[in-house]
Amino acid sequence: MTGDKINTNQMDDLRQRAADIAVKEDDSVREALSPEQMQRQLYELRVHQIELEMQNEELRRTQHELEASLARYFALYDLAPVGYLTLNEQGQILESNLTAATMLGAKRAKLLNQPLSSYIHPEDQDIFYLHRKQLSRSDLFEPCEFRIMKSDGTVFWSRMKTAPVRNGEGRVIAFRCILSDISSHKSSEEALRISEARYLSIIEDQTELICRYLPDGRLSFVNAAYARYYGKNQAELINTNFVPNIPEPDLSMILNCLAEINPDKPVTCFIHRIISPDGEVRWQRWTQRGIYSADGILTEYQTVGLDITEHKLAELELIEAQDELESKVAERTSTLALANEEMKRVSFALVWAEERERERIASELHDRVGQSLLL
Repeated sequence: MTGDKINTNQMDDLRQRAADIAVKEDDSVREALSPEQMQRQLYELRVHQIELEMQNEELRRTQHELEASLARYFALYDLAPVGYLTLNEQGQILESNLTAATMLGAKRAKLLNQPLSSYIHPEDQDIFYLHRKQLSRSDLFEPCEFRIMKSDGTVFWSRMKTAPVRNGEGRVIAFRCILSDISSHKSSEEALRISEARYLSIIEDQTELICRYLPDGRLSFVNAAYARYYGKNQAELINTNFVPNIPEPDLSMILNCLAEINPDKPVTCFIHRIISPDGEVRWQRWTQRGIYSADGILTEYQTVGLDITEHKLAELELIEAQDELESKVAERTSTLALANEEMKRVSFALVWAEERERERIASELHDRVGQSLLL
């Protein structure tokens, strides 16, 4: 709106000056021209006036477009969520948007002609120097990360992508830079690193055999206990299809168990034998878990195993002892049954003998009493 008022005032002033000149020249022109020539001149002037008005309208439209373009430029450049910087070949700041000035903690005017290195952490100066050197051999936006010290002493992590600007001879004359604050990303990375270190320390301290492997069988992780158990080191096992000597039918049983793993039932457990290089048979118990992507694709297996040979041998010994005990109990039961039958037979014989003796004694007493009565 203000631009329209200024343009209107300028046009009115121009028109007044033209009118003053026309008044001064009007008499001389009127005497020099015939009526026909004057008519023709008026027509030409009218056409010229319309042409000027059209040109003036076009100029106004162009000015409106320029103002809209400047507004868009301000929104896109100065109010962008990332910092934009233009550096000369020495690394001095030639241009900066408002975001970059805010990130550096300084007014934009004070940034001009200041070396960007004055805002870079002393320990990261070499990173920025080598980054600029590298750009002389590339025309791409090359990234680097370093810490920035704001004017108030605050330090934050930044990522800068830079592209060189070359003249017609191919020499670097400036650098265009995109500056981003990645402090939160760095904090997340550090938290993840600590979490992974804690996780690995827990895994490495376990006595269980722990490994992860891809669907094609290649190992992606083994803990120290796993490597020690098989007499290997961790590095030589990674990315290999290491499979111990597993006899049949144990191997077929394992393959069947793995085939049953699915997103709804991702865990399976089994016990199997392995044969060590010296021929010793050992027993292992494994828990296998299938790791699936969000769309249900099997990406990896995670397994936890334990050598249970001693437990298994003790179990077999217990079963053998139990079988032996049951055999002895059965044998003893049979012996007792025979003894019981014998006791029944002897008891019957004793009862029969006792009855016979009782009858004999009764008969003798009867005879004696009878004889006594007769006397």
